[in-house]
Amino acid sequence: MKAVTHINVNHEVLKWAREALALSRTSAAKNTGISIKRIEQIEVGEKRPTIDELKAMSKTYKRTLATLLLQKPPKEKPLPIDRRTVDSKDLGKFHEKTIMAVRKARALVESYVELKRDAGIAILPFSYKATIHDSPSQIANKIRIEWKLDEIRQLHSSNDVLDAYIEKIESYNIAVFQLSLTQDNLRGFSMIDEVMPIIGMKRGGEPTTAKIFTLFHELGHIILNQGGICDISFNPTNDCTLVFNIEPEESAASYARKAASSPNSQDASTE
Repeated sequence: MKAVTHINVNHEVLKWAREALALSRTSAAKNTGISIKRIEQIEVGEKRPTIDELKAMSKTYKRTLATLLLQKPPKEKPLPIDRRTVDSKDLGKFHEKTIMAVRKARALVESYVELKRDAGIAILPFSYKATIHDSPSQIANKIRIEWKLDEIRQLHSSNDVLDAYIEKIESYNIAVFQLSLTQDNLRGFSMIDEVMPIIGMKRGGEPTTAKIFTLFHELGHIILNQGGICDISFNPTNDCTLVFNIEPEESAASYARKAASSPNSQDASTE
C-alpha cells in the first residue's frame, strides 16, 4: 500500500491562494477533486494536505508549489478597484481568467522594468496628468500635437495605425499589452500602481477600430490617474465619436475621443 505523505503548510497561504483567484470552496472542490469539507479542514488548519492534494491546489489556483509552501501569504498588489460596465452591474466581481490576465500584465511589466534597470536605462514617469475639472479638448489637443498623432492617422491600414499608436504610447513609458480577455465582457483595463502604468487590451474578437478606442479610453484613465477594468459601449462614426453610457466614464471618454480623433478629417482607422 502506497504511503500517504502529508505536508506541513501554513493553512492561511492555501486560503489566500484560493481567494486571490476569486474561487469559492465549492468551485475549488470541483476543480481539485477535493471535497468541500476537506478543503475547509485544510484551510482552518485542522488537517494537513497530502502532496497530491497540494499539487491539485497548485494547478487549480495557478500558483507554484513553492508559493503554496511559503511561510505566510505574500503581499500582492490588488486588482483594479472597480469594474466599469455599461450598466454598472457586477462591480468589483471578476472571473478567474480576468484575474489571470491582470496577473500576467503585472508580471510582464515587472520583467520589462527589471531588464531596463539591468541595462542601465532610466524609467521616466508618465508626465501627462489631468483632473475631471480640466478641459478634455485642451489636454487632448496638447497630446495630439506633441505626440504628432495626426501623422499616424495618415497611415492607410487600420492595423498600422493601431501599431503606431501603441508604439507612440509605449514611448512615453506606458506598457501596452494585448491579452486574452474572454470573460466579463471586457475590452480593456488600466493600472497605475506599477512603476510603469499598464494598459491591457482584448487581443482577439475585436475590430481594429474598437481596439484603437479602447487604447485611448484606457489612456484617458491613466491621464486622470485612475485605474479600472472596462466594458465600453462602442459606437464608431466617421468623426471618431464614442458613446459611453455611464456617467463616471465621461471624462476619460472625452480625453480618449479627442486625442484619437481630428475634428476636420475622417478617421483613418474606420473599418
